[in-house]
Amino acid sequence: MTKRVAELGLAASLALAASWLEFMLPPILPNVPGVKLGLANCVILVLLYRRGIRFALLTDAARCVLAGLLFSGLWGLAYSLSGALTSFAAMALLYKSKRFSILGISVCGGAIHNIAQLSVAALTLGTAELTFRAWFSPLLLT
Repeated sequence: MTKRVAELGLAASLALAASWLEFMLPPILPNVPGVKLGLANCVILVLLYRRGIRFALLTDAARCVLAGLLFSGLWGLAYSLSGALTSFAAMALLYKSKRFSILGISVCGGAIHNIAQLSVAALTLGTAELTFRAWFSPLLLT
């Protein structure tokens, strides 16, 4: 049990370091909010393939909570958790199906992550039209 907790702590630290690095990098597209590389997602995907669904999910949840509290506050935590948990669910389903490559699973996870965050924004703002018809929505889903 102690070994497993230590491994989870190390994995969460690695994912958190990837989140921090991504947080520190300049924006990929300066005028488009939310466009990121998904470095932490790479860590989670490797864990999904190497350690299984449960371990990867625990690591992803720990990373989201820590990154939200350290880098973006409670609203950022809400956006981060909504995106991470829904995208992880989609990635886990695709992984279990054994029909998709790691690249396909990653792309799907990124798209679902953005859709979930746009949904939280729509709920927060009280309007779906503003969020889903925003000029940058197609860029987030590519």
